[in-house]
Amino acid sequence: MKNFFFFLFVLMMSLASVSVNAQSDWLDLYTPEPISAVAINDTEMAIFGLGQYYVSAVNNSPQWSTRTLPINEQVMAAEFVADELFVLFSGGNLYRLNTGVWDLVLTQVNGISHNSGHLFAWDPYWIHEYNDSGWQYQVSFSGANYVAGGNTTIVAADFSMYQGVRPDALSFLKEYDMQVKEIVITDDNYIYVGTAIGNLAAYHLSPINACYIYDHVLTTGALNSAACFEGNIYVAGRLGTKGVIFDAEDMSRIEWWPEAEILKLRASNAGMLALSAEALHLKLSTSTSSGNLLTATSEKLENSLQVAPNPIENGQLRLVAKNATEAQVLALDGRQVSYMFIQEGVNIFNVQDWRPGMYVISSPKGTAKFLIK
Repeated sequence: MKNFFFFLFVLMMSLASVSVNAQSDWLDLYTPEPISAVAINDTEMAIFGLGQYYVSAVNNSPQWSTRTLPINEQVMAAEFVADELFVLFSGGNLYRLNTGVWDLVLTQVNGISHNSGHLFAWDPYWIHEYNDSGWQYQVSFSGANYVAGGNTTIVAADFSMYQGVRPDALSFLKEYDMQVKEIVITDDNYIYVGTAIGNLAAYHLSPINACYIYDHVLTTGALNSAACFEGNIYVAGRLGTKGVIFDAEDMSRIEWWPEAEILKLRASNAGMLALSAEALHLKLSTSTSSGNLLTATSEKLENSLQVAPNPIENGQLRLVAKNATEAQVLALDGRQVSYMFIQEGVNIFNVQDWRPGMYVISSPKGTAKFLIK
């Protein structure tokens, strides 16, 4: 086994008891046909079937209007760039819709991604960048299966990082056998999502100007997609037999889904779309929530628990809490190991007889992780 930093998160409830209906800030959307891709900007959202697509305003009562696609192929990906819509088809043709007219802009394209007004498209040889001023430049490219870009940096799924046009290998990540499905770049971070060691869900999160020397490797499953929404980076996919969406930075929001897997996650300032093989869901931003929709905020839960030192020393768990609370302690396999009554201030718990491994403290006031060597 390679030297990974293993981490697993769990809920306080069992998976069998969780229902998407309990997630009142998500809407279940009607789709006229099976959907292969979604896109969203600050005013409208689009969902893509075969030969046609559907558009609606971003609100809590979508009304789909039908539009015709330029060719009758499966849509692999779609992205809004300002008021323009880019659609990638299974044959590798990338079309742009501008003022009601479709144009074929690139061929032999393997994928597209979007960030802050920049569209990145890649073929086996080049990375192409597009923004509101048009196509900017091409970067010679080795042909990884996913690329994402920011204002100064491009990262690729073969773990190359391009500053301008100069590639810098993130070579240690290649040793982790991570199969990357998507990459997202924000102003502060970049994140890879996918699988590792064959069938384990995994992601890598680092600051934009650095590279942490570990991945988060979870349990059996796959992470398929990621999106930045209301200042948080959300990751979606499958853990075990359940779909999941969670906040990648501190895991303060974890949502389980009855579907087997969340396939796509796309977001804008107005809302976030989650697509599975069975359903489509919409979460409106706090600024666009209205009507009968419950406007639960997406702000991170202030984490009031801190473990120090970590890893645990001398069999004593030292836990500092801002508020009194009760908490479960869970092992990597989801078993409840202990139940704690936590007082405000410094708490000391004896874990001398506990097995080595990673544990999660889960409470209404926040979460904390600790390692026993």
